Amino acid sequence: MSTPYQKEVLLRPAVEFYSGMVSATSAFFLIAMPGLLMIPWTIAYVAATFFTIIAIYDCYRGYVILRYRRAISRQGPFEIRSHKVPVYEDRLYIGTGFEWGQRHTQRYLDTFDDKYLPFIKKQEFHFARGIQRLFSKIPLLSLISYYLRQTWVLNPWPPVAPLSGDVSLNGVEHHQSKAFLPKSDRRQHTYMAGATGTGKTEAMELMVVQDIHRKSRDCVIVFDPKGSASLLKTMYAESILAGREEDFTVFHLGFPEISAMYNATGNFSRITEVSSRLANQLPDGGDSSAFKEFGWQFINLVVRVSDEMTIPVTLVSIRKYIGDVGPLYLNYSKMSLDRKYGSTWVEWFNDEIRSVVEAEEKSNNRAVIGYLSGRPVEEQAMHNLLRKGQFVLSDSQLFLDLEEVLKMSASHYSKLVASVRPLLDKLTAGQLELMMSPSEAEIESGRRLLEWEQVIRKKGIVYIGLDAMADFTVASAVGNAMLMDFVSTASRIYKEGVLGDTPGGIQSEEIAVWMYLDEVDALVGDEFIPMVNKIRGAGVGIVALSQAVQDFEVALNSVAKQKVIIGNFNNVIMFRVRNKETAALIADQSPTVRVLQLTDITTATDTDNMLDGSLFKSSNEDRSTNTETPMITEWMVMRLPIGQAFASVEGGRLMKLHYPFRVRDYRQLIPDSIVEMAGQMERRYRAGNDWYKQIA
Repeated sequence: MSTPYQKEVLLRPAVEFYSGMVSATSAFFLIAMPGLLMIPWTIAYVAATFFTIIAIYDCYRGYVILRYRRAISRQGPFEIRSHKVPVYEDRLYIGTGFEWGQRHTQRYLDTFDDKYLPFIKKQEFHFARGIQRLFSKIPLLSLISYYLRQTWVLNPWPPVAPLSGDVSLNGVEHHQSKAFLPKSDRRQHTYMAGATGTGKTEAMELMVVQDIHRKSRDCVIVFDPKGSASLLKTMYAESILAGREEDFTVFHLGFPEISAMYNATGNFSRITEVSSRLANQLPDGGDSSAFKEFGWQFINLVVRVSDEMTIPVTLVSIRKYIGDVGPLYLNYSKMSLDRKYGSTWVEWFNDEIRSVVEAEEKSNNRAVIGYLSGRPVEEQAMHNLLRKGQFVLSDSQLFLDLEEVLKMSASHYSKLVASVRPLLDKLTAGQLELMMSPSEAEIESGRRLLEWEQVIRKKGIVYIGLDAMADFTVASAVGNAMLMDFVSTASRIYKEGVLGDTPGGIQSEEIAVWMYLDEVDALVGDEFIPMVNKIRGAGVGIVALSQAVQDFEVALNSVAKQKVIIGNFNNVIMFRVRNKETAALIADQSPTVRVLQLTDITTATDTDNMLDGSLFKSSNEDRSTNTETPMITEWMVMRLPIGQAFASVEGGRLMKLHYPFRVRDYRQLIPDSIVEMAGQMERRYRAGNDWYKQIA
């Protein structure tokens, strides 16, 4: 509501109704009794019309005052049914809102002025709720309780949504409209922060629903470390409603029996990627960094040799050969001898086997080299054969590396790989072996295999549940490996484009991949930095969610890396947070504005003017002062209600957003297996995201 006065005052009595009533009364008398006023009826009607317009205008101004006072004090639920979520091809709906400006800062700061408190009737609402609870079970008086529970206009104290926070932040502006994030800006990545239960996941679901239903059939990938049953059901049901059920894939570490398979080591463009994916999960602080390097070297050696021998690289094979490199040494030596010498070495090899067996039968331990003691006969025979010099493989660096490892004492080798083996054991324990290291027979059985290149080409919809609450180490390792695999795939797309000649592939170079990373602290690693730096060129837009910016620092053990990652998110959506450092991401982007303060000043001065008989002089004045303050402060962010956020979008445009709660009913769409899976997820994880279920 614009005003010509120096200070806009909306927290006051609606005095406009008084002048409106006077004008309406004047219009009534002019129409009903023009003769009594001795005015010709034509003039009376014109005057009555004029007074009627004034009455309507004044009453409207009074209504605006009452509407503002009501909005600043209370807020009802904001809901939208899933099938009514707006979907646009060129932009993303992010709730309703308005652009925050200086007048909103002024209005909000006014709510803390004691002289305006009588018009902010928050205490009356608390009192009404107490009366509602007190009278609810008392005969007759329960009618009062029923009356207070209603949200109709005649109830001045209706119940409000249990959103906590300060609803005044949303009430400072009545004219709110749909807010959007342009598609071009989405590829500049979005960071959403907020404490647990403030509505981050609900907001993310709203975005995911739109991406699934878009006519361009965008590729949607969601990483869910904690395991949100609502998110899984939403993605599955919306995929069915969008006619994309065949595009939907579930990968969940907690439910291997119905999960898709994923070969964490089967896809790479550089041979070193596999070792980096696994070694990055190893501790690297202090003395551990050296063991991490040893772990990388051993894994890389196994992968290089396996690739040279055209053996499928799987977690199981890596675990096997890390535990005992002997069989790999033997098989690689046989392959290399075949390539170099044909079959001429076989007879000599058999002779060496017989020699080793005879030596063992005679218990001639001196004939066995120390580091070969206890090794299988064939490994000893191969080593003896190659030592004699008739058959030489020393020109192969891979062979020399394998031989060096073979020569290590068992105790020394075990210490060097002590950090690697537990990780591999966890990643291949139980049914995880089937999920994370599928054999060729299992892949050919028809069970779905998750491959990023195929997902992007076929514009798939993927839900990835990592069950981090059950085992954070495994969840983090799998999540990081998947992200590194995805970065590798995206880099190929960036360099080579999307292959349209592949069956089911994309015919044009224009692709849209939207990746959502909930609880990103469980996923982030060193590979995340190049991911947010360069992945935009491959058509990928990232939405990352966390509770605080410190999550990146903890995960990366580096403040500098945290700042690099945060600096790559051009869009920031900030829900209520609990620390100033996170809130400052928004507050620091807001300019400094001037707010007006009115001060009542009363003075009295003694006088001894005997001429007029006055004893003192007094004066009253309103003095206005301007003070500078950030347009959005950290404590404003820390007082946001659930489901509401401040946002910096479109190159620094500051918005106040209000996300709707989606009313869902998917019971007829979701199969029993998914329902049971979601039920178990709900029992494992429960957070404040269920605030909407409490709304009456």
